[in-house]
Amino acid sequence: MNLPGWSRLFPRPPRENPHDVSQLKALLTEWLERGESFIPRIVQVETRSRCNGSCAFCLASHQNDPRPDELMEMAVYDRILDELVAIDYPNRLSLLNNNEPLLDHRIYDLLAKARGRLPRAYLELKTNGLNLTTERVVRLFDSGLDQLYVNDYRPDAEYEAGRHSPSVTKVMAELQAMRRFKGHCDGNRFIGTRIIVTRRRMTEVLGPRAGTSPNKQRPEPLTTPCFRPFEMFILSGKGKVALCSEDLLFQVPMGDITQQSLMAIWRGPAYEEARRALLEGMRSRYSTCSHCEFRGYTREIFVELGLI
Repeated sequence: MNLPGWSRLFPRPPRENPHDVSQLKALLTEWLERGESFIPRIVQVETRSRCNGSCAFCLASHQNDPRPDELMEMAVYDRILDELVAIDYPNRLSLLNNNEPLLDHRIYDLLAKARGRLPRAYLELKTNGLNLTTERVVRLFDSGLDQLYVNDYRPDAEYEAGRHSPSVTKVMAELQAMRRFKGHCDGNRFIGTRIIVTRRRMTEVLGPRAGTSPNKQRPEPLTTPCFRPFEMFILSGKGKVALCSEDLLFQVPMGDITQQSLMAIWRGPAYEEARRALLEGMRSRYSTCSHCEFRGYTREIFVELGLI
């Protein structure tokens, strides 16, 4: 299937201003008016709704999470892959959302299935590294993973001292001896083409996470555009579709993959209404958006659309 939009191979020529939101808004408005058949740029699948982290900023941390421990049935996962195969999906497939993906012990089989059926997709995982070992890293990539991000959350004293967790320190040392994962290093930090390790504070204060963050006050609604409904397709363990990855509790449903096709949901009235409302900065329209401080875009969306 030939779908324009995110899958175009030859983007528009670069523009001078890297974050000209008015250009992005104009382009996406044009898409809506033309009925452009674009596809999701990011699909996130939460195969198990559980995390073993204790980060202060996240309601999904093990001490705060109000959600049931939900494990995606394989039939639901296979249906998601069927839907992505139907559009020859070439973009980002993340087997995570607000969870720790390595707590799903089927993760290797899930990756292998996706890799076998979606040869053009970019498979990525993000982990807190608490359960990470070198053997698991090798197995993840052998299963078809393209990119692994390790967010190593540390207490303030360890962060200030520049220390990683013992498990991540061990994995980093062992991977440094393997050219397969070492990639192109700049000599000053651990950075490769396939694995990126970042040390972060466990007590970070980030965004309000649609009003669910335990350590961030709910802000007043913003009135600036948000472009997430043009790029994100977020799935729960039961196959429910959320408006955005910030919606940890799936309070703004877009559809149900067990009842509708992916593209029927993506092109359906719920997404259409959200795109038009959020293009105009009407964040107070939705409960999650009204408590969100996300600026509405990432640099990547400008790059992929050829706007920089």
